[in-house]
Amino acid sequence: MAEPSETSEFVCGSHVFDIVGYSTIKGLGTGKHIRSSPFNVGGHDWVVQFFPNGRHSYTTGYVSLYVKLLNPTNKVSAIMSFSLRTREKGYYVSDQSSLSTTNSNTLLQTFDQDNPIQGVPYFMKKADLSSSKYLSDDCLTFRCILWVCTDSPVASVPKPLTVPPIPSSNLGVHFSQLLESTEGADIEFSLGDKTFSAHKCVLAARSPVFREQFFGPKGDKSADSVVVEGINAVTFKTLLNFIYTDLLPDCNSGEAIIGGSDKRALIVLNQELLVAADWYKLERLKMLSENRLCEDLTLETVATTLALAEEHNCRQLRAACVEFAAKRENYMALSLTDGFEKLKQSYPTLLKELAQTAAP
Repeated sequence: MAEPSETSEFVCGSHVFDIVGYSTIKGLGTGKHIRSSPFNVGGHDWVVQFFPNGRHSYTTGYVSLYVKLLNPTNKVSAIMSFSLRTREKGYYVSDQSSLSTTNSNTLLQTFDQDNPIQGVPYFMKKADLSSSKYLSDDCLTFRCILWVCTDSPVASVPKPLTVPPIPSSNLGVHFSQLLESTEGADIEFSLGDKTFSAHKCVLAARSPVFREQFFGPKGDKSADSVVVEGINAVTFKTLLNFIYTDLLPDCNSGEAIIGGSDKRALIVLNQELLVAADWYKLERLKMLSENRLCEDLTLETVATTLALAEEHNCRQLRAACVEFAAKRENYMALSLTDGFEKLKQSYPTLLKELAQTAAP
């Protein structure tokens, strides 16, 4: 590492690295990584490497972030900075262990053929990341800012500008407030003794089923009330919230959703959301529900979840259920449950496949 000279010139660029499905890669061993797509800064191609369990044995338990220079021919010097986008505000927040980029005395990292990789080995503790404000719907978003030294003696090193962070869109917040206030609502849904007010235009914009129901050739544009059957009030309220905000409540906030923290009740809620999402053709909600069910398989609920996966064509969820249920110790216990008997009656072919998979 070296200090930039007073006559060095820098080219600055940034790259956003989205990690979708963090739960599927967080178990990678130390030294294993995934990388971003290539990006160009200063006439050189780079990639960001994400090590979910550290790059070296001494960084196990930490997530590590590195920048790699692709196809190095000559030495290249650069300053780097990593940051994460928060779930609530959408701000990019730098971890304290990342390199400082606030003054011209920042140390340069040298990239060459022998050492094309530089980075932050102790970016964040893995345990802290898993429960942090940065993880949303099993996704992470990193931003890498790179200042590449061009070795051109024509200008002094500029101090990186402090740019005010731009907050994420608050559209969802405003629509959530609209739903809660019922201002301008023109349709009321009745579910037993519960009623929910909403706006036809919002529902129609999000769901082709609602669009057909309210504005289609056979729809009733003048209807101001609908009786909903086959779905409970908690599930329907969660469905409406998703339609207005494109968000599901945090899995850990079960008490706020169902009035308790019972894991089985949360699983049942996600099962019902999957069914409702399929019915109303809300593909993102269906995928989110499927993802959560994949992460919360239990002996008590796997049979009903497998039946739903088969009925609603959820291939990823079906495969996860079969893999879980086919484990010998799980299969033996599952065969004693009521769900197993229902599978035998309703999906005999599926049960046969499960038995064959579980066979030694």
